[in-house]
Amino acid sequence: MTDRITSDELNRLERIAKSPSGEVTPEDALRLIAAAREAEVLRAENARLHERLEDNHVFDSEGQRFDVVPGTIPDGIAARDETIKILDKNIDTLRAAREKANAEIATLRAALKDAEAALEPWAKFADALNEQVPGDIAIGIFCDGAMRFGPSGAQDVNDLRRARDAHETIKGVMA
Repeated sequence: MTDRITSDELNRLERIAKSPSGEVTPEDALRLIAAAREAEVLRAENARLHERLEDNHVFDSEGQRFDVVPGTIPDGIAARDETIKILDKNIDTLRAAREKANAEIATLRAALKDAEAALEPWAKFADALNEQVPGDIAIGIFCDGAMRFGPSGAQDVNDLRRARDAHETIKGVMA
């Protein structure tokens, strides 16, 4: 048919078509027809692209479609891009929180290891004391550093008395 019509050529043809003399050459008439056809093709392509972008319609809560002026709502690609930005921000926030939590865990592990090392001599001391007391009495070192005595088996009044007596005996040994 004809070559693609430029904007300048289209403006020239529009001036000819609106001229008061009405003199249109056969060549200009063909160019005008071609321009009109090309404009129709471009309008159809534009409509197809808006449909693909999904920026020319919305759906209500019941799935009913409503046409809107293209460009008045965010298109699907822009909405996807914004969603990706939000998700990337959330990922960054979660990574930072994970790194902070990992650092806190490392600090707690180091503190626990230090506490365990500090209690090690006391645990050995408690083991040595346990070897010196009757088998039904137990001596233990707890996380707070306290040494506690108590019955290791049945917990009746006699067991508690023996634990108290063992405690007194150990206090005497340590003095």
